[in-house]
Amino acid sequence: MTLALFLIALLCSYLLGSTPAGVLVARARGVDLRRVGSGNVGATNVGRALGKPLGLAVFLFDFLKGFVPAFLGAAWLSDGGHLPYDRDLVAVCLGMAAVLGHVFPVWLAFRGGKGVATSAGLCAGLSWPSILIALAIWYLTLKLTRYVSVASIVAAAAFPVVFILIEGVDRALHERRLVTGLALVLAVAIILLHQSNIRRLLRGEELRVGDSHPGGSKT
Repeated sequence: MTLALFLIALLCSYLLGSTPAGVLVARARGVDLRRVGSGNVGATNVGRALGKPLGLAVFLFDFLKGFVPAFLGAAWLSDGGHLPYDRDLVAVCLGMAAVLGHVFPVWLAFRGGKGVATSAGLCAGLSWPSILIALAIWYLTLKLTRYVSVASIVAAAAFPVVFILIEGVDRALHERRLVTGLALVLAVAIILLHQSNIRRLLRGEELRVGDSHPGGSKT
């Protein structure tokens, strides 16, 4: 029964992560998000195609897709005594299921977004002080460069460092080494998922915030 409950929780987290908020919001406005702007299903493309308020709403929903399983789900399953597993382990597994759902959504033929917002929600469920600092770094980088892709890459790379500094080296590398490892994996994954953005940056073709060319950023 314990394993079955864990597997059900993983499936629910994946399905939650697979919910394409951007596509649904755009469809309600009569827009096929795959055929406008960058063609990406994330908040950045929604913001460019439908305006900043809807882009922010999609970002918040995608953020919660990672936060709810990692924080509330893990708290109920581990602290409530339903699973004899460490809370960090449950949180990482459920949160990663949601991130994978966002990147490989079953409803969109496994072609989703880059998972930045959902990964941020997962990290918030694991260490909210660290993600607040990482989001501040994201915002500052965005203000300085006006590139969403650069802000996402810098914030992703900064999160593991911030987490280790807040937790302390000994605790981060021993008691919470699973979270530290996940932070490093997510940082590398997000950077790799932005390879096309990096190539456009090197060619001087990456769009800044406010640009509306249809070949925009796929963050």
